[in-house]
Amino acid sequence: MEGSLDPEIEGKVPKIKEGAIESQVRRVENLITPIDFRWDEAKLQDLCDQEIVEAINRVKIYGSEIEDKLFWISTNNGFFSVKSCYNILTSNGASDKSIWKEIWTAKIHERIKMFLWRLAADVLPLKGTIFESTGKGDPSCSFCGFTKEMSSHLLVECPVARAMAFSSKWGLRLDSVASSNAQELVKWCMNPSHQLCSNLGRKDYTSLLLATFLYIIWELRNDKVYENRSSIAKASARWESMVEEFKLVALDKSAIALIARDDKSLVKVLAAKLIPSVRPDIAELKAIECAVTIAKESSWIEVDWLCNARLVVDQLNDSSEPSEWESWSLVKNLRDKLKDNNWTIS
Repeated sequence: MEGSLDPEIEGKVPKIKEGAIESQVRRVENLITPIDFRWDEAKLQDLCDQEIVEAINRVKIYGSEIEDKLFWISTNNGFFSVKSCYNILTSNGASDKSIWKEIWTAKIHERIKMFLWRLAADVLPLKGTIFESTGKGDPSCSFCGFTKEMSSHLLVECPVARAMAFSSKWGLRLDSVASSNAQELVKWCMNPSHQLCSNLGRKDYTSLLLATFLYIIWELRNDKVYENRSSIAKASARWESMVEEFKLVALDKSAIALIARDDKSLVKVLAAKLIPSVRPDIAELKAIECAVTIAKESSWIEVDWLCNARLVVDQLNDSSEPSEWESWSLVKNLRDKLKDNNWTIS
């Protein structure tokens, strides 16, 4: 039978019971009596189990005067949406919705989150994926050249990736990683095994280390493909550097820094300190607050203030009442201090 009858029927399509002759009924309309527009109970009993019959009987028949309509079954209201279509296209029939939440709530850098999202959604421009979609180009791995370049091979199975992982100061072994698709690879990062955490550190730190490794391998691959250069030694050093830089996020810490130069561009003050993890704009405001304190204590009179966060600059130069409650007092306080000293920021 063709058609979707009841959401309570598993799979939304009724199944014919064993032994029934399905060829007797090819369409839903064949199960409806033509005179009074009711379900043909006899046919239903012959074709379906009692549970299915009861589910079908709960579907109200409105008659021939009601015009047929198309419904999109992937949304609750029956209307098509780009979001539902995207979910279907990226799930490949076996999506674990929890993986998306784990990515966006992970204590890792936003740049790494975006990379993991692209990896889990299987939208990285891998040579093997492109070849499967278009039938064009060389699908072989950019590093070893022996195997089709797919996510699992490139990032954890290729000899280059394994050599870099094992030669690092963490001595990471990838031979035990079991991943048949990109989402399983991301789960390996987001939910590291107890053994990995025991060897490398707390869960947040281990996830950061693994996710950053995959990102660095992807960068190394792009250097090879687009610039025809790659250095495992430099990539390994960059991996270690990024882990040290980004681990502040994993430890619920942020850092602020400032540089003061004289009129000859010589560095006079270079300062940095850790603060509790906050939004980027608030961290920028706190950095300016710290700089203003140093400038006042140093009795600096003429100061050119530069900030690379346009949102923060606009807030401090705006004379209207701050509307964002979380940064309200900080913005008001900095405005007053800048005004009292005839300082402007750009």
